[in-house]
Amino acid sequence: VKSITNIAKTHGLSWNVTVEHVERVKWYGPHIRHLVVDVKCRAT
Repeated sequence: VKSITNIAKTHGLSWNVTVEHVERVKWYGPHIRHLVVDVKCRAT
């Protein structure tokens, strides 16, 4: 979330970024995960 907010600031934008949902899809091994994340970005 902080990275997306920082990217927006770099481009002169002010966004409110929230994570709406995280889905654990698959495990490939220790410390390796496949996730799907729904992120909502709204101008403030």
